[in-house]
Amino acid sequence: MSFQDRTHGSFTAVNDSAVEKRLADALENIGKEIAEIDPPHLAGVYLGGGYGRGEGGVLRTADGVSHLYNDMDFFVIREEGQGSASVIDDSLTGISRKWSEELELDVDFSSAKTPSELARLSPRLMYQELRRGHCLVYGKPGLLDCIPERPASALPFSEALRLLLNRGMGLLFASEKLASPIPQTDTGFILRNLHKAALGSGDAVMMSKGVYGWTARERKDIFHKLSIEIRLPEDYIKLYDYALDFKFLPTTELPGNSLVVWRGLRDFWCDSVCHVAEVSKTTDDEVCKALKKACGRHGESTFRQMARHCVRAKTLWPALTLNFTPPEALLLGRLYCLLKNATDFPRRERRLFKRWKIFN
Repeated sequence: MSFQDRTHGSFTAVNDSAVEKRLADALENIGKEIAEIDPPHLAGVYLGGGYGRGEGGVLRTADGVSHLYNDMDFFVIREEGQGSASVIDDSLTGISRKWSEELELDVDFSSAKTPSELARLSPRLMYQELRRGHCLVYGKPGLLDCIPERPASALPFSEALRLLLNRGMGLLFASEKLASPIPQTDTGFILRNLHKAALGSGDAVMMSKGVYGWTARERKDIFHKLSIEIRLPEDYIKLYDYALDFKFLPTTELPGNSLVVWRGLRDFWCDSVCHVAEVSKTTDDEVCKALKKACGRHGESTFRQMARHCVRAKTLWPALTLNFTPPEALLLGRLYCLLKNATDFPRRERRLFKRWKIFN
């Protein structure tokens, strides 16, 4: 099928013909099913994520068969000022469930947003990447023109914090799985989170320095150069490169000495937090303070952040202490202390996990 409003010629980084066909057929059918239910005031649906950017992974099993690997992330756009997002969201639930079972991966539809909402969210990494990497599966072309393209140097500092926080939590979740007897079904979860931690660590450092690249291969070259400039260990470059190889052609085997590998990734992540905070590795308290100061320097410590923290966490503490620091920075500092001081596979702290779920 020839898709309109598509930014890349292939869905996968290695252009695997079998996976390309299966994905194209699935998208065509998903588009038809959306058209059949015809949700009121739905303007369009785009495939984003790795497959939308032409960087999707392909899992090749021992029998020589190629499989889809990444989740499928769809972005839903509704007409300006018309109807309710929940009506559209509910109407797509059945399609999401059906194709998740059919493809044996998560098929997710975002909550429907209007063009003005997308324009307001446009500084965020997720929407800048969607603008540059997408495939229209339903609706009229050109709907994403509402998202102005911004240079990588203009990405908000909070995006680096958010990326580190989420990838650090993924590293924590992987450690919990590794600490227990590993069911076969958990292997993919562990491997994905380990490699995402490596990529996220490097990407966050690049982002904080204003040199992020819009494609994975661009980021690889940038990270190599930046690592030399800021004197990162050569092992971190190897971890980043290996994670990028996994992104394109994932494997199913866990590393032999998982604790050693996990510690190496933990060190990479912790050092990245320090570089983003612009502080040398000292005490945990100093790293936490540096994160707060960095938010102030980058204009992220605002009254809006304090109000957001109070409302979403249902607490008056930020207002009573006049704490304007984004909650992501506070959570990142706590997660840094937890991971850095772990001598074995750490487990989540209940309060940290609860707050992360609120602000993720």
